[in-house]
Amino acid sequence: MFKLPCSTLIVQEQAARDFDNSSHRWIADPIEGFIATAITVIEDDQLTLRMPDNTLKKLNVKETQEISLAKLEKAEQMAHLSFINEASVLHNLRQRYRSMLTYTYSGSFCVFINPNKLLPIYTDSVATIYIGHHRTQMPPHIFASVDESYRNLIYDGRPQSILLTGESGSGKTENAKAVMFYLSKIARGASETVRSLIRVLLASNLPYEIIDIRNVMHHAFMKETSQRLTEQRILKANLLIEAFGNAATKRNCNSSRFSKFLRIFFNKGGTMIGAHISHCKCFSWHK
Repeated sequence: MFKLPCSTLIVQEQAARDFDNSSHRWIADPIEGFIATAITVIEDDQLTLRMPDNTLKKLNVKETQEISLAKLEKAEQMAHLSFINEASVLHNLRQRYRSMLTYTYSGSFCVFINPNKLLPIYTDSVATIYIGHHRTQMPPHIFASVDESYRNLIYDGRPQSILLTGESGSGKTENAKAVMFYLSKIARGASETVRSLIRVLLASNLPYEIIDIRNVMHHAFMKETSQRLTEQRILKANLLIEAFGNAATKRNCNSSRFSKFLRIFFNKGGTMIGAHISHCKCFSWHK
C-alpha cells in the first residue's frame, strides 16, 4: 500500500487536491493499488487517460473508478465521500494515515490503521476530552465509539458489544486495552459524581440526622475502593492471559495467538462491578 517513493506520493497528494470526477479517474495499479489519471478523450464508454508518466491508455469506463471532490480530502466519515468505491476509500485512508490520523469512521464502524509506533492519543487527558460527547462532535477515535456504547448501556439499558477484528498486527490488542482503559475511566466518573453530591449535601447546612452524611461518605468510599480493585483485576487478568497466549510472528513481536470474549458488568449507576473472560481459543497460524 505504501511502496512508492515518498516524493512520488507527495506529488500525487498535492495534485489530487485539484481532481474531480469530470477530469480525472482512478485506475488500478499493481504497486500503489490505484492511481489518478487525467481524462483526455471520451468516446461513448471508452476513455483515453493520461498516465503519470505522460503516456496514454485507453480503458472502458467500467475499468475506472470515480474520484471524490477535493474538498473531501481526509474525510473523517467516509460515508460522506462523493463516491464510495475502493479507490476513494483507499485514497482517503492513505491521506489520513500520512497525517498520522489513524482513526476514520466508515458509517457506524471505526477503521484503524496501525502506525506501529506509540502515539500520544491514549492518555488520561485525551480520554477526558471525549467523555460525554457524541462521536460526531469529536475527531474519530476508539474512545468516541466506546463512549457511545457506554451511554447506550446506561441510558437505554441495552447490553452493548464492541467487536475488534483485523489481521495479525492490525492493532486489535492495543485497541482492546484502550477500550478497557476508557471504560474504567468513564465508570470512575460515576463515583466522582457521588463525591460531588456529598459536597453539595455538606454545603446545604441540612441537619446530619436528615442526610446521615457519615453513612453516605462511607458508602461512597467503599464503592470507589471496590471499583478500583475491579478495574485493576480486569486489566491484570488480561495481561496474565497474554503472557500465555502471545507469541512472536514475522509481523508482530507480541502477537495475540488467541481470541477471547470479555464481558464487563456495570450497575445501574454506571459503575464497573465485574468482568468475565470466556471462550478463549488459541490459534497457531504462524510458526
